[in-house]
Amino acid sequence: MIRKKGLSSVVATVSLILLTFAAVGIIAEYIIPLVKDNLSDGGECLNYRDYFSFRDELGYNCGKNGLYSVSVGASPAGGETEKKINGFVLVFIEETGDSSDVEVSIGSSDFGMDEGMIRRVNTSLKLDVPKSGEVRTYVYNSSKRFISVEIYPKLMSDRLCSLTDSIKIEDVVCANILTVE
Repeated sequence: MIRKKGLSSVVATVSLILLTFAAVGIIAEYIIPLVKDNLSDGGECLNYRDYFSFRDELGYNCGKNGLYSVSVGASPAGGETEKKINGFVLVFIEETGDSSDVEVSIGSSDFGMDEGMIRRVNTSLKLDVPKSGEVRTYVYNSSKRFISVEIYPKLMSDRLCSLTDSIKIEDVVCANILTVE
């Protein structure tokens, strides 16, 4: 009879223990930091769910002759919440569902009166982000016909948070005069 050899129970047990330690090491090295970082980043936007909103009291949430105007207000949060805001992204949506977006951030230099650019209503004022409790009015120049606008906060960490407000501008004609000065 041919002698059959197999793994002894001691060798099998030691192999399983080593395999278990290797799996635990891989999880500890890669998976735990990945999950931990994503969980902390996921809560980063919680304080900004209602931070920016469109404000109607100035009468500028409208469109006229290819100029689209929106008044953006910042909630009176202040403190650490305000310090983490870098700006916001406005998304202008066409009836077809296509969209154009423009970013307004602290220290923005890409603004003006040309097609696809954004500026303040008063062109002598620099483009900036409203601080806690303030309202700023912006004018976006485009030959496209937009029906609504959405706003998304952007944090100093470059994280773009979820939608905080939207407005329909489809049938609203500006009562105030908008010009390309």
